Amino acid sequence: MASTDKARRATTAADSALAAAKKAVTLSKSLPDKQARKLAPLIKDAKKAGSVTKKQLEDKPRRIERTATDAILALADATAKIERRLAEKADAKKSDAKKADAKKADAKKADAKKTDAKKTDAKKTDANKTDAKKTDAKKTDAKKTDAKKTSAKTDAKKARKRKSSPVPAVQVIEPAAPAPAATEPVTESRPLPDVRASNGATILHSMTVASLRVRAKAEGRTGYSRLSKAELIALFV
Repeated sequence: MASTDKARRATTAADSALAAAKKAVTLSKSLPDKQARKLAPLIKDAKKAGSVTKKQLEDKPRRIERTATDAILALADATAKIERRLAEKADAKKSDAKKADAKKADAKKADAKKTDAKKTDAKKTDANKTDAKKTDAKKTDAKKTDAKKTSAKTDAKKARKRKSSPVPAVQVIEPAAPAPAATEPVTESRPLPDVRASNGATILHSMTVASLRVRAKAEGRTGYSRLSKAELIALFV
């Protein structure tokens, strides 16, 4: 009975070794060459431990069980290490991918900040230009206003000076009478001639607008300040 139990345990161990070897072969096909080469001798040992005859099981059941168990443990340990290393590499890749994504995201944020900063600077520049234009416009308007005030003051001073200054005597220049010898026309100050005389129209045409207005004022006429020269002459004729 004891021999039968030992043979049964040995058979179970041998079958498990073959199953572990088969699983390892499947795994090695998906592994890089370096890891697959590490598993190759262990797979060979597991196959050898599981490939026993019925006579070997009957003669040396304990030895077969121990050899198969050792092969299974060695293969399981090596497989676990390889799988752990592969998992670590996969995690490292994921971590690197996350870091790369984080760097890209940070770069995008930095670019977005730079773009926003440029837009803000552009807005500030435009605002400064607008303010400068407004300031220049205000200064220009102020200068124009000051110029108008200065001109108004000057005109007021001139007007006051005109009012305060006496009316100048009108100097009438009459043409010289014809004479045998050439003589220069005589210029003299005399009372204003009668504008209705034969040469009155000629005298009026030779006078300036200012002189005509002075004459009108001297004669006590009204409404002459806005008249043209022709209208002033017509006033006297």
